[in-house]
Amino acid sequence: MLLIYIGVVIGITIIILIALALMYRVVDPSEAHVVVGPTKKMVCTPDEKIEESNGRWYLHIPLIRTVRILSTLVQELVVVQETIEKGQARYNVKSSLKYRIKNVSKASETYSNDEELKKMLEEVIRSAVRAITVKYDVVEARANKLKIEQDIRAEIKDDLDGWGQEVVNFQLVDFKDTADSQIISNISKRREVEIEAQTREENAEKLKQAKIKEAESDEKAKEREIARDKKVGEYEQQRDQAIAKEQKLAKQAFYEVKEVEQVRTQEIEKKRQVVEAEQRKEVEEINKQQKKLVGEGTRLQQEEEAKGLAAPILEKGLAEAKAKAALQQALNKFKDEAIRALVAEKIVEKDQAIGIASAEALKTAQIKAFLGGSKGDEEAFNVGRAIESLTMSSSSSGDSILHRIKMPNDLGGGVPITVAKKTDKK
Repeated sequence: MLLIYIGVVIGITIIILIALALMYRVVDPSEAHVVVGPTKKMVCTPDEKIEESNGRWYLHIPLIRTVRILSTLVQELVVVQETIEKGQARYNVKSSLKYRIKNVSKASETYSNDEELKKMLEEVIRSAVRAITVKYDVVEARANKLKIEQDIRAEIKDDLDGWGQEVVNFQLVDFKDTADSQIISNISKRREVEIEAQTREENAEKLKQAKIKEAESDEKAKEREIARDKKVGEYEQQRDQAIAKEQKLAKQAFYEVKEVEQVRTQEIEKKRQVVEAEQRKEVEEINKQQKKLVGEGTRLQQEEEAKGLAAPILEKGLAEAKAKAALQQALNKFKDEAIRALVAEKIVEKDQAIGIASAEALKTAQIKAFLGGSKGDEEAFNVGRAIESLTMSSSSSGDSILHRIKMPNDLGGGVPITVAKKTDKK
């Protein structure tokens, strides 16, 4: 029995669970469900903009709860209607209203379906469009389209709020002619004519302005050309003046240079003449000194020739006497002195042989001594001092040279000394 009871309970439980599963409803995001029960009414939708929502799910219990489904999507209603402008002319207006549910409870109480709502909205739109467009003529209405849209939107807002709807957007799409009226076309044609005339006028004006500007441009170009030519002329004149000035300065500088050159040439010529005069004076003084030296040299030559004739005989006799005396004394003593005497004799014989050889060599030798010095140098032509400076192998050789001296004048600053062949006089 217990098992039967348990089986029944389990069966009932399963049936209940299946029934609950079948009654469980999850609301679509684009829908709002109005659930009405014996004692309660609730709105279920996942749309967060609907503040009255009680969640997104509920249990649909048949015979106990009724459900009405409303769309939360944005809906559009397009209305084409005839209206009257301020001047009573007729034209058609095409408008578009976009709306959506704002209050689900109000909406569910206002209309039973979408078609009914659209009819209600259409009447409101027609009334609002007529009420606003009558304030404007056609041209003004077309020019103030945005202002008219705002006014119509404000006109229908209260009605839509009372029906649980909100205006998403309202727009005047187009203005068209009616079957009996061509006002829009006529206005368009008139405007086209006006535009065309205005365009031609503007084009003519632009062409005129272009020609004026072209003329002004040509005039300015001419003025600039004249100014340029004037400026070029002034520049060329200034350049010519500058060139003339530079040429004048160049000629002046040239003549100044020439004058300086002439003065300098004259000064150089004057200095040259002074130098030549001084040179001639020095030459005359040198010639005078040379003549004096020639006379002095002739006198000295004569004296030296006399000495030269006696010198070899005296020298030979003295040498022989000294040698014999020394030899005699050395032989008598036969000591160191004797030896030195013999050596001295040999030395004398050697010097004598060298003197004879030197004399023989000097017979054909030409010895020239170039003597000279600066002006005022008393030792410049001192022949005696020059001869004293000669190195002689023996006194007889020196005397022979003195006997053979000849002193021809040399204006180049040198006095040649020529040793001639000695001639014996008996």
